[in-house]
Amino acid sequence: MLVGRLYANETIGWLMTIDRTNRQLIDQQVVYYDNAEGISQIEGMWLPRQQQAIVQTITYDETGTEQAKRVTYTVQPDGELTLLN
Repeated sequence: MLVGRLYANETIGWLMTIDRTNRQLIDQQVVYYDNAEGISQIEGMWLPRQQQAIVQTITYDETGTEQAKRVTYTVQPDGELTLLN
């Protein structure tokens, strides 16, 4: 699950795994942080067969220059998140 929270001067995104039977959090990773100094967006894609989540962040600085970052996480059988790249 990809969850975001917008505060007055920052935005944070988390990737988390949850046990469906008891609805308990298994693992979580902060995958996005923005301190409101630019314009940003975050996208998530779930690949169920590979048990992978791809998180892409795109930021734009004051000049409008785009910077993209793509990170892949694997969900282990026990629900733990592992960073691939």
